[in-house]
Amino acid sequence: MRKMTAAAVAAVIALAASAVAEDLKESLAPKLQRIIGLQAEVGPLHPVLQNLYPVAVVDGDRFLIFDLDESKTGYRFLKEAPVPMPMPKGVRAAFPLEALDNRSACVVSPEVFDSARGYVTIFHEFVHCRQWETVEPALKGRLSIYRQAMEAGDYMWELSYPFPYENAEFAEDYPAALDRMDRGDGPEALRIRARLKDLLGPENYEYLCWQEWKEGFARYLENAILRHLNMEENHGGLALPLTRVAFYEGGSRFIAFLEGRENGLTLNLETLFERIADPSGEPAGNSIRPTGPSPTTH
Repeated sequence: MRKMTAAAVAAVIALAASAVAEDLKESLAPKLQRIIGLQAEVGPLHPVLQNLYPVAVVDGDRFLIFDLDESKTGYRFLKEAPVPMPMPKGVRAAFPLEALDNRSACVVSPEVFDSARGYVTIFHEFVHCRQWETVEPALKGRLSIYRQAMEAGDYMWELSYPFPYENAEFAEDYPAALDRMDRGDGPEALRIRARLKDLLGPENYEYLCWQEWKEGFARYLENAILRHLNMEENHGGLALPLTRVAFYEGGSRFIAFLEGRENGLTLNLETLFERIADPSGEPAGNSIRPTGPSPTTH
């Protein structure tokens, strides 16, 4: 029996991988369509949820990228593309893809489609896509921590920033401020917040506000969807020791507090960021409109 050459073995492996990818694409197609049905149900909850974006499913070292079809009523397979970096198991993310001319996409692993909560997570990531395509680049440009990170070539700064989570005063006061908000004691909550700003200093406070705006707003809408679907809300993140995930929950609750003071605040993402950074700002009334392109499905 003749031995297969290395080239022949490689060809067989490539054919097998291609067949697996085709099977995965076929199995994903109907699952992607469920996003359309869910959006029809949850889109009225907030204008940001009326936007759909590409979905890049991680398959080994490549993406299987799906995008809306020409009618905007369903998803179709668009292309394969190499992953730009190693993707963690169970990835749930959103970022611009070179393969999409730097359009932002929801990046997930295939099992996200196996549960109803997984579909809600996709909409959490779509919120980040909306942030990116409207005001995120301009807002980041205002941050000294972002400019410093870019000068240093640190493109993972949002994940790796050395925030002082272990500071005992911060670990006590940050949840305490949220508790005061929940109990209706806004003045005391804002006094604690001002004390935290002084404690943290300008750069750490910038990072806090950025994460509360970016991740807190996505969590805020994620929980709005979960409530609408009569599912248990996601309030994880404040267990000690605190981590970056504290700002998902803290940001969501702070945004709910601010929205209660200024109806319609969350309709303008730039103004929302400004209120998070300076909650003493003058309310803008109810005439707020979404920043950037109109919130329509595309």
